[in-house]
Formats: sequence, C-alpha cells, structure tokens
Amino acid sequence: MSLTISASFEKSKKTEFWYKDKKHPYGVFELGAKSPVYRCLISEYANDFICHVGVGEFFFSPESGRFIKTYTAGYWNGENNNENTPNVTRGRCSKI
Repeated sequence: MSLTISASFEKSKKTEFWYKDKKHPYGVFELGAKSPVYRCLISEYANDFICHVGVGEFFFSPESGRFIKTYTAGYWNGENNNENTPNVTRGRCSKI
C-alpha cells in the first residue's frame, strides 16, 4: 500500500498570524493551503523537523526524506468505530 501526502515545509512570513511563534518558525502546509497543518522547529541535535499539533506529532528528516506521523486520540474514549482511531504513519518524501 502506498500513501501519498502532498505537503511542503515553509518558514513563516511576517504577514502570517503564527509568525510570532518563535519556538516553531516552520510550518507543514498541504499544497494550496494558507495555514499550516503542523507548526515545527528544527531539532538542536540534527537538522530534523519536529512538529506538534493537538494530539499528534510529525517528525521529518530532510537528509533521508523519511517521516513519521502520529495521531494518538481515539480508542481510549470507549467508542467502537473506525472514525477516530490512533495511528502511526511512516514514509519517505520525494522531491516535486
């Protein structure tokens, strides 16, 4: 199975509302979107992006192109359906 995610990393611009968040100066944007899905920082130990949003995280290495995306909500609340299921997605990005 193959997963296609169309997104880009961008540094915040002075005109964007989240520019003042100096701890997370980068964003992951779905292609064509005006606001980020994740706000990110660069790891102080490597040139990897570490991104957080509500109940998930996104880690990305520009060197390898690999990423891991987590979603940790759902299941524990007792609902027995597949609409809100925790998951981990991993993959490798390719240049566009």
